Amino acid sequence: MVRTLEEGDEEKIRVLRGEWMGACSRSAQFFDVVNEDFREERQNLVWDNRMIESRLAVAQQLSEVARIMENVAEDLYDITCADPQFREDVKKALRKKHVIVKNVWVMDKVEGKRRIFLNMRSRSGQCVSMSEAAQILSGICGTPMAPVTGSRSIVNGDFHTAHFAEDVSYQVMYGVARLTKEQEKVSGDNYICRQEEDGRFFICLSDGMGSGMDAFKESEIVVELLEQFMESGLSQETAARMVNSALVLKGRDGMFSTVDICAVDLYTGICNFLKAGASSTFIKRDHWVESIASESLAAGLVQQLDFDTASRKLYHGDYVIMMTDGVLDALPTDREEETMKEIILDVHEEEPRELSRGILERVLGYSDYRARDDMTVLVAGMWKK
Repeated sequence: MVRTLEEGDEEKIRVLRGEWMGACSRSAQFFDVVNEDFREERQNLVWDNRMIESRLAVAQQLSEVARIMENVAEDLYDITCADPQFREDVKKALRKKHVIVKNVWVMDKVEGKRRIFLNMRSRSGQCVSMSEAAQILSGICGTPMAPVTGSRSIVNGDFHTAHFAEDVSYQVMYGVARLTKEQEKVSGDNYICRQEEDGRFFICLSDGMGSGMDAFKESEIVVELLEQFMESGLSQETAARMVNSALVLKGRDGMFSTVDICAVDLYTGICNFLKAGASSTFIKRDHWVESIASESLAAGLVQQLDFDTASRKLYHGDYVIMMTDGVLDALPTDREEETMKEIILDVHEEEPRELSRGILERVLGYSDYRARDDMTVLVAGMWKK
């Protein structure tokens, strides 16, 4: 009887009850008690599994926090005083620009990206731009150096420590075209684009399930958490796993979001993709288009989530085109990707914003210019510096 209830086949349950009536005079009461006990045990099992998932999520997050602390400690120990000759060269070169250098520290990372810290101030009331100081430093180092994002723009009369890093080889420009689902005031899609200090350009696109304000809030949580984790120096997969754990711990049934991440190394041009329930991403190069698909579940459904990952080398003039499922769903069934490739090749705009608009306009032509779902097209173009 319990096995039949577990299967949930109504016809088998009806036959079983009929057979049981011939063997037990109180079959109806007996069946009701068994059915109630079964439901209670099943609910207890669900909550036990949920507790196990929550414990795994917390354990994973604590492990990642420990790893972050370890990486920070390693960075601190990697910073060393510059050798005397290099320190003297820097002091002499900047002294000619009326800048006094008090201390010089160097951090050579394992991946070869040099970082230099200068404790300096200007003299005689002079103001020297950080860009000019970076040019002088580049000549001494033999590699292009640049002030890190968020640094002061000038060197003034107060001593402060300026942070310079090896300059990147590529730069990225992006543009977005969006439409909200008909009869909705807020789009359930959210995105973020930002460049990190370590030379990564990070793009995340998230589609909250459903539409309207609830979907917007879910996808907003995803992109905000991803931004904070990536800003802390986490890899994209680690950041995505921590976001998934946070959504599982949140425990709102039926609410989950897709995760679509593109992280470009601006030094090498290597682009890493990570997807969880997301639509295909396309790479456009001259007269050729490649698609990167995903078959994984959306974030927030299960604790042990398998992400779809891929890596590609990007070159000068390449475009990465990301979109939510509302865009592909508007195209002919069973030919979504092929049709999208044709559309991308047919749009000849070079500016990312215009390219995204051109793609969205052509997609709308397949749906009678009606947005039956939230639609977002995000285009990032890559150029040599």
